[in-house]
Amino acid sequence: MSDEGVSRLRFSFFTIDRSREDPALVVGEYGSPKQTRRFARFEIDPATHLLTGDAEGRYVPEIDERGQARMQGVAVVDGRFYATASRTPVFPGSMYVGTPGGFREHRWATPIGPEDLVWWPETESLWSVTEHPHRRWIFGMRRSGLGS
Repeated sequence: MSDEGVSRLRFSFFTIDRSREDPALVVGEYGSPKQTRRFARFEIDPATHLLTGDAEGRYVPEIDERGQARMQGVAVVDGRFYATASRTPVFPGSMYVGTPGGFREHRWATPIGPEDLVWWPETESLWSVTEHPHRRWIFGMRRSGLGS
C-alpha cells in the first residue's frame, strides 16, 4: 500500500545498516534513468529484531530518492553506502560510494552484471555475484580500494 500519487516501492535488493545506534533494514530499487531509484529505510526494534511499526501497525519507511540508475545491490558500512550498478551485458559495472546525493562513481570497478552486495567485516571486503548466464562470478572487493 502506498499514499496516493506515490508509486509503490520495487524491492530489488536489501541490507541491514548497523552503523547507527538502532539498526535498520535498507531496501533499494533497480531503475533506469527514467524510473524511480529510491532507498527505503525501515527501523528495526533492537529487542525483537523485527521492523518497528506505527500505532496502526503500518511499517512506514524513511524514503530517499537519490539512488543511482541501475543499482543492483547495497551495503552500508559506518554510514557510508556502497552500491553496485550494472551497465549492459557487455560492459563492466560500477561501484558508487558515499551517501545518497553525494555518491562517487568507480566506473568499471566490477565484472559485467554485478548484483547484490554483502559486507564481510572480518576481511574488510564487499562481496557480490554477477547475473548473466555463462558469465557468473563471485567476487570480492577490498573496501580500502574504494576510498574508504
